[in-house]
Amino acid sequence: MLSNSVAAAALATAYVIALVLHLNPALPLHPVRAAPLVATVGVYYIVHLTVIFYVLLIIRQLLAHEVFSPAWISVDVTDEERSRLGPVLERHYNLIDDAIGRAMAAMGPDDLLLVVSGFGMEPLGLGKRMIERLIGDRDLSGTHETAPDGFLLAYGASVLRGRPQARASVVDVTPTILYFLGLPLGRDMDGYAKTDLFQRSFTDERPITFIPTYDR
Repeated sequence: MLSNSVAAAALATAYVIALVLHLNPALPLHPVRAAPLVATVGVYYIVHLTVIFYVLLIIRQLLAHEVFSPAWISVDVTDEERSRLGPVLERHYNLIDDAIGRAMAAMGPDDLLLVVSGFGMEPLGLGKRMIERLIGDRDLSGTHETAPDGFLLAYGASVLRGRPQARASVVDVTPTILYFLGLPLGRDMDGYAKTDLFQRSFTDERPITFIPTYDR
């Protein structure tokens, strides 16, 4: 929200400076002579407007109808687009659910199924969205920079059921698969084998082993 507030304040400040120069034709337009005025007016307005916009975004967040409503105002999504494109995500969920169901039905007793989402997504803030529309990808509307965490779902006869797991990282996926397959972990790998995914009877018979590296 802070970046959105700064971006909005910068745009508003630029408008104020342009308005001041337009209404006062006697003011010098030479960059060197106008710099003190621009700096003084710019700093004053950008600081105060940033605070004002930030407070307004917080108020909007608190009064939003949806708990996870993003703290920015969409400027180019119409009701017709929401109605037409809204069901796309649900259909995609159904497609993924069907694919996972088929994979589960085809599994044998020694198989492991991992469903991984490395990170979540969130809408671009107003500031970044305006920048993308001006000099970047006009169709880009989402980011994972500060988005919610991803997830990992494990299914199989060896998986420990009914207990939430500790936090993990996307770099733990490969070491975990290597461990499940009975292969050694590279000591130069960033992640760790998530042995807490598996039942005790499985881990007791499968110690973690290592090799220096998988790089040749």
